[in-house]
Amino acid sequence: MNKKDYIIDNFTADESEVREYLTRPFFMDDLVVASNGHILIFRKEKKGDKFEELKTVSGSTVKQIRNGYINKALAITDWHEFPVDFEAPEYQEATSRKCPDCNGFRELNFYSGSHEYTVTCKECNGEGETLQREIIRCKVNGQQFDYHYIRKITALENLKIYQDKDKPELLFFKSGEYMGAIMGLKN
Repeated sequence: MNKKDYIIDNFTADESEVREYLTRPFFMDDLVVASNGHILIFRKEKKGDKFEELKTVSGSTVKQIRNGYINKALAITDWHEFPVDFEAPEYQEATSRKCPDCNGFRELNFYSGSHEYTVTCKECNGEGETLQREIIRCKVNGQQFDYHYIRKITALENLKIYQDKDKPELLFFKSGEYMGAIMGLKN
């Protein structure tokens, strides 16, 4: 990218994500979109302005993203100030744990026929340990959300939210030219 969009970049998945297209922003029609699978943000952007090298993503997943989240967010007219009814949790530190992929050995062994391959574990980057982030629950209008994602959106300026009474597990948000959605947690 020529110019970084730190807001968009802050919502991508990390490099360990299996769905590679979520590890960086992507184009969808006239929008630049970023998501990690739990939180999504987008804004209008002409391809070639700042993001000429981004992939254009299409297919059934994109159709679901467009119809399930983006089109709904674009149609909202009844935005509310944040917080409406917000119950903040207490802050908890992440704890270190043995890497679940390599079991702390820092490497993985693969066998193909008579050949054995050893590679550095990508989950822990060869450290043998990973940080275990506890899901810290908070409530917005009675619906539980991962506080980690709520903190991401509360850092945005002039934050507005919308929560459908029939589908409160989706929290839509708007900040200037940015819009998005957070998926709630099961109670």
